Amino acid sequence: MEFVCSIKINLNLHVISKRNDGYHNLQSLVVFVGGGDGLSFHPDDALSLTQGDPKPKETERLQVAGPFAGAVPTDETNSILRAHKAFEEALGHPVAGRWQLNKTVPVGAGLGSASANAAGALMVLQKTHPLHEDEVLSIGKSIGSDVPACLLSQNAIMEGTGDRLTVTPDVITPPLVVVFPGVMLSTKMMFSALSLEKSIFCDEIPIKNMKNIFATHNAFESLACQKAPVIAEVLESLRETAGCCLARLSGSGSACFGVYETQDQAVAASQALKIKYPSMWVWP
Repeated sequence: MEFVCSIKINLNLHVISKRNDGYHNLQSLVVFVGGGDGLSFHPDDALSLTQGDPKPKETERLQVAGPFAGAVPTDETNSILRAHKAFEEALGHPVAGRWQLNKTVPVGAGLGSASANAAGALMVLQKTHPLHEDEVLSIGKSIGSDVPACLLSQNAIMEGTGDRLTVTPDVITPPLVVVFPGVMLSTKMMFSALSLEKSIFCDEIPIKNMKNIFATHNAFESLACQKAPVIAEVLESLRETAGCCLARLSGSGSACFGVYETQDQAVAASQALKIKYPSMWVWP
């Protein structure tokens, strides 16, 4: 059984307030695009794979290949394996099989790839071992704040810690180009480093369509540019491409995206940026 884990883009990211439990209340408009990691599950009672290099990274239940395989943990901290274990516990019995992940989306980029992998695993398992949607959602929340949105996999407003989702049927994913500068930024590290001055906090802004997304911002963009100046360079390069009407950081970084007026302009910009930055990951 095969599944494609969609790429998540945070078109904005507002920090509304800090919670008593140490987390933050956020607001973000997220959109999804295709062409993400490939995930497949192979039901099997014999769960033995060998470890080797330069072979794909392997564990008993997980095999990882692809350009970003080296950044993916294959122990119990892996989001796919955590999802599988939690699903088994909710189901009440083991689900034998092994996972294969083709890791084509960078890690630590603010694109929610680990969350998308976990969501993909839960959706694949649910097809053959039905659990109530509320149980699956509860499992997703326990794994990561982005997992519920990835389970929904529809353009939506994320609020709270990511647990409150409002589908935005009027928001169509615009033509986009995404650039990963090659620098990984840990979400935990970025939140820890975020200034708690009042100036970072903002009021919730009603986002019903793309028209007012330009009046919003990403609370992590300035910090990300300080941590990795190459991000500021990439943002400026995106802004210089023809037809780019918005260039911004996605999530807590480090991936940057450009929004374009037309798909043809996005394709031309992608080609130009691939030439300018041959060592960087540029999508599409």
